[in-house]
Amino acid sequence: SSTAITGNVTLKNSAGTTITSVPMTQRSDGTWLINAPSTADISQISLTFTLPAGATIVPGNGSLQDFSDGKTVVYIVISANAKNYAEYQVRLVTAGGQTSEPTLVNTDVSDWKLDKSENANGSVTFIVGVPLEDETASPDSVDVALGSGSYSGVNIIKSSGTLLIMGTAPSMSELQKMSISSLTWTLNGSEYSQTIDPPVTYEALMESSSISDGNRNESAAPSDEGSGCAVPFLPWPFLAALLAAGVAARRKRS
Repeated sequence: SSTAITGNVTLKNSAGTTITSVPMTQRSDGTWLINAPSTADISQISLTFTLPAGATIVPGNGSLQDFSDGKTVVYIVISANAKNYAEYQVRLVTAGGQTSEPTLVNTDVSDWKLDKSENANGSVTFIVGVPLEDETASPDSVDVALGSGSYSGVNIIKSSGTLLIMGTAPSMSELQKMSISSLTWTLNGSEYSQTIDPPVTYEALMESSSISDGNRNESAAPSDEGSGCAVPFLPWPFLAALLAAGVAARRKRS
């Protein structure tokens, strides 16, 4: 017997008034998202699902639930013959920038890490390792506000439960202007944002990383005059992998 939820989900407020009827979408981590209007009080809201004939659901259809502050409500659908069941982990997402989606990154700067490599032409290649709040999170894309400095080639990837923000500053003085104040990301076609207050500055990253302001290329091979860029002492992808592993290890120790 089937345990599949089909069709739209009806949302009602605490007074029993219908707010909307919308589909739910599944994330890559297996959880399900339902969009609600920005005016909805998701701390007191009921969901009514379309179930297969004879199937039941726990908590029951129409029961008030609290989806505020990133809460996930687990629904279990039991087939008509009571031999099969399926678990649905459900979150609500509200329009207008409000969301019950968990924050993307851990804002405890002591868990962040900066690594940098000063090049022969004066530019500085950097990686900032930022631990994800939920290590299983898989955003489709991420953008970050880095402050007033000038940066090029900025790329953001996920590795071992860590966001790696990589790029190049034209000079050390520009890198020192770094101040990470917010992130935006997309997930299943919806956009979310997280404000980082206070912003994470270059100085805070240096203190957290416990690395000196000295040139990381002191033991590097001689620079290639044709490219004007020193050869890093480690291949950059390998350095990124080490940084991600280091951030993950620091989180486990804490």
